[in-house]
Formats: sequence, C-alpha cells, structure tokens
Amino acid sequence: MRQLLVAVVIALVAVGAGAAWYFHGREYVVRLDQAALDARLRERFPFSESLLILRADFTNPRVKLTDGSSRVAMGFDVALNVTVEREPRTLGGKVDVDAGIRYEPADGTFHLDDPVVQRLDVDGVPERYREVAKRLVTKAFREFVETRPVHTLHAFDVKQATARLLLKSVVVERGELVITLGI
Repeated sequence: MRQLLVAVVIALVAVGAGAAWYFHGREYVVRLDQAALDARLRERFPFSESLLILRADFTNPRVKLTDGSSRVAMGFDVALNVTVEREPRTLGGKVDVDAGIRYEPADGTFHLDDPVVQRLDVDGVPERYREVAKRLVTKAFREFVETRPVHTLHAFDVKQATARLLLKSVVVERGELVITLGI
C-alpha cells in the first residue's frame, strides 16, 4: 500500500512538472475592445450605492481607452440624492473615473480596480462639500466594481483554464485592452 501511495505521488509530481515545463513561457492574451467593455458595463447599469448621507445613482457608462495606458477611463451620469443645508435634493451631473484591472485567478475573473475619480461635475453641490462628495462617489464606485467582474475566463476552454495562473501585463493598444496571462 505504501509503495502504491509513493508511486501515485511520484506520478502526480511528474505530471505537474511536465505541465509546468510545457506551459512555461506560453502566454494567453485576452483582447477587449471599447465596444465589448461598453457592453459589459451596460449590463451592470444602472446601479445605486448608499453611503452615510448620500445615495449615488450611476447611469449611462462610457468607456475610453487610451493607447499606452494600463488603466480604463470611464464616464457616467450620476445623480446624488443628498441632504444639503437640511434640504433633501437630487443633484445631477457627470463623473469621470479611471481604474486599473485586477485578475482573480481562483475564478478567472477580471475586475476594475483602484478607481480614482478624476472629475466630478454635479450642479448644486456647494464648494465646501465637493471634496466630500468626490470621496463618497469614489467609495460608492469602488464598492460596486469590487464585486462585479468585467470579464470571466471560461473554465471549459483549455487555453483559458491553463492561463488562470498569473497576470503578466495590462495595456491599451490600438483601441483594445490587452491582458496577457501566463506562467
């Protein structure tokens, strides 16, 4: 029985080493163009997040890819439902955000990561509350993107399944988000 167990362990190590040798240096590239990213984001909109004194409603996502960047730029219409100077108001405007890409190898999902609000233009927000509104919108958007992937590798595709190991690079090239995976 012990010899059988040792033989099985040796066989598993050999198969693992062979697979690592075979796939070492090989890459799997995922290409997502602006239209594909727009479509995936639109599937998840509209959405709302409530934080402290604010509810932010995000609609109409727009994606802009910039060649050479490792981040995705997005714009949204936003409605802030907030109490300003003891009066409930709905304030509308636009927000521009950029975010990186995070890869979760355990489930083969790609998420927007580390979103940064670049511009928040909402009519009616007093100047003294603009920075607070910007932080709250950033937090609301971060909570949204952390739980919703923008792309998932298919476990039944052999190439995609084997590529679920390591994110090597993310860059925008010729209007596409190019994500390179491999060992």
